[in-house]
Amino acid sequence: MLAKGAIALAEHSVADSSYKQYKVAWGIWKDFMEEFNADHTLASMLYDDRVTHILAFIFKKFHEDRLRCSTINSYLAGIQHFLKLGMGNDMHFLHDTRIEMAKKGMEKAEIKMDKEWGRPNRKIPFTLDLILETKKIVNTSTTYGLSIYTSMIMAYMMLLRVSEYTVSEHCIRTTDVRFWTTGGRQYDGIELNAVLFERVESVSITLRSAKNDQSGIGNTAIFPNRGGIQTGISVCSLLFNWCKYHGPRQDHYLFGSLTAQTINKYIKLGASRHGISPSLVSSHQIRHAATTALHAGGLPSHTIQSAGRWSSSESMKHYAHMSMAMFTKIEQVLGNPSVLTAADIMKQTHTQYDDSKRRKLC
Repeated sequence: MLAKGAIALAEHSVADSSYKQYKVAWGIWKDFMEEFNADHTLASMLYDDRVTHILAFIFKKFHEDRLRCSTINSYLAGIQHFLKLGMGNDMHFLHDTRIEMAKKGMEKAEIKMDKEWGRPNRKIPFTLDLILETKKIVNTSTTYGLSIYTSMIMAYMMLLRVSEYTVSEHCIRTTDVRFWTTGGRQYDGIELNAVLFERVESVSITLRSAKNDQSGIGNTAIFPNRGGIQTGISVCSLLFNWCKYHGPRQDHYLFGSLTAQTINKYIKLGASRHGISPSLVSSHQIRHAATTALHAGGLPSHTIQSAGRWSSSESMKHYAHMSMAMFTKIEQVLGNPSVLTAADIMKQTHTQYDDSKRRKLC
């Protein structure tokens, strides 16, 4: 009984969203193995037999089910998660050269298969100019409309995952936003009634994503008040306006009951207004766009990895200690729509706009 309880705890060692995806993948794997009347735990198999079944799974999902490489790799991550519970460290077969070569070959073949099967190109970054386009769709004179627009801008400027700013157990709360004024005083997002923006020196935002922060300690980003900024977007100004005049007046989710589904809806509408197929974009492409823009802006890879809070990067450990000067540089790059535009992306993907296919959306 004790061992089963410990395994149940181990199953939930990942973020809830990842666990749900892994459970789906594990179910798909079990169904696949039942077709061969084989042990889905692989515990009774020899090394080569394990590799053979993994290769067969990859082949079937790619060639017969016509799934994308990203989907198959996601399935493999889920399968690996549950196999570890039974095998422990005996997982070397998953890194077998044959499996790695099959995955690389699958990725190269996908480009040709897209044309053969008539599938749309893989998803593309949702750039800042596309986000600005959504301002024409949502009614920013209402708190709800402004929450959509402001959250998308924040997602871009801070490389947020959608779970970090929509309703979930680990998204940003109003009290995670703190404004620092002259004299060293600080106020959280619900204490701004008597605070003048001119006295604000900087804003700090604590990100409590369970994706790579299982202990809930969080990572902190600090952006300065750049005063009379003439171009680009100021994180400090944007958050001050939201928290003081529109945000929750209690320790609650920063953007209220906003959901990932709502963000996706308006992202797809914004893409359509630009003549881009809605199937090519999603909420996660905001994070991709910001990453691409930082590369285009010349920031070093280790800085981008730290800003994006990728757990696979050693530099991510130093994220909370990045200088304000570096956050200023990030803000200057991401706040400039000309650094990376939708037109740039479409040229790179050899996809042209088709004005005749645009739909009237508002």
